Amino acid sequence: MDRRRIPHTKRRPWRPLGRLGALAALLAFGPTVQAVEQDIFSVMGIELDVRARTAIAARERAISQAEVRGFEALLYKLLDHDSPLLGRSYPAAQIRPMVRAFEVGEEKSAAGRYIATYHLSYDPQSVRQFLGRLNAAFSEIPGDRLLVIPLIERHGATLLWEDANPWWQVFGPGLLKNYLHDYVIPEASFDERQAWSPGHLIRGPKPSRLKALLQKYDADDVLLIKVRLIAASGREPPQARFEYRRLKAATRGGAGRLFFLEGDDEGAVLGRVFSTIAERFDSGWKQRTRARYGGFKFLEVEAWIENIEAWVEMRDRLEAAAMVRGIRIGELAVPVSRLQIRYLGTEEQLRLTIEQVGLTLQNDAGIWRLSKPQADPTGVPKRAEIGG
Repeated sequence: MDRRRIPHTKRRPWRPLGRLGALAALLAFGPTVQAVEQDIFSVMGIELDVRARTAIAARERAISQAEVRGFEALLYKLLDHDSPLLGRSYPAAQIRPMVRAFEVGEEKSAAGRYIATYHLSYDPQSVRQFLGRLNAAFSEIPGDRLLVIPLIERHGATLLWEDANPWWQVFGPGLLKNYLHDYVIPEASFDERQAWSPGHLIRGPKPSRLKALLQKYDADDVLLIKVRLIAASGREPPQARFEYRRLKAATRGGAGRLFFLEGDDEGAVLGRVFSTIAERFDSGWKQRTRARYGGFKFLEVEAWIENIEAWVEMRDRLEAAAMVRGIRIGELAVPVSRLQIRYLGTEEQLRLTIEQVGLTLQNDAGIWRLSKPQADPTGVPKRAEIGG
């Protein structure tokens, strides 16, 4: 099996094609679809501590365990959280053929012991077929990219950039990257420390400053999280009360509380707070985007193009849309071409995924029209809104 390292990929790879780029696209289809699929069908931060008679035996056992645990994490990422397929045991021999590649980090070994963190990539088509045989509805459509700003309240003061904010010790790839939404944290540069205070963020930043921050991190929105840790009182154990909201999509937010479990430190409970919030966003997104593999449909569309270069760019973007499974050309002409799109899910889900790759699909009195979108006046890339 090929054990290549997983290459770094961006969730949103599209940029305008120039004349040479369009010519190259005519000759060969690039790696964009594979890059997006690999990101969705990858999991990160699988931590293992395995013992055996020798370090070599422990390492081999760890590889097998990583493949199984990574696959379980992938199912949790793609399926509804109440799916009966979650919590089942899947044999390593069934999972291994679906593993495309893995990467090992933080590797330590000693006599009879092996410790490591695994990042794994699974073959998209094999996973789709596996879930299709089980008639499972799942989502493989990437959600928004959100910049996480974590606040914590201590002794009446709200902390962000200070070393005393325990959030900065919590975030890692295993916490941030195993969701359909993509979460990133700020660099905490000098400029950011000066420009972004807790008060500014809570009151709401100016649109121009928010736009600059989103562009820096190629993000769709800022996710502001505020946690207040409360000591034990009476019969109630210590707890973390939290609230969160998106700054651009201001209506997307919520609140809740989690109790400390036995053995929990601050990092453990903050990790559970973030997971709870991320699962809420993913749950709403999956409700809108899930589909069953193999239930293909067809949609006749009019494609509005200016020239052959515009057609090549449109074709490649369509191929990258998560729900699209094929394109058939009925007539290729300027300014209106006619296509048949083979897709999964509903028409609304198809529209959302096409919007994600930078195109617009609209129903105009029963005629579906495909075109480039109008410019977003805010200057921030326009993406499908999510439920939260």
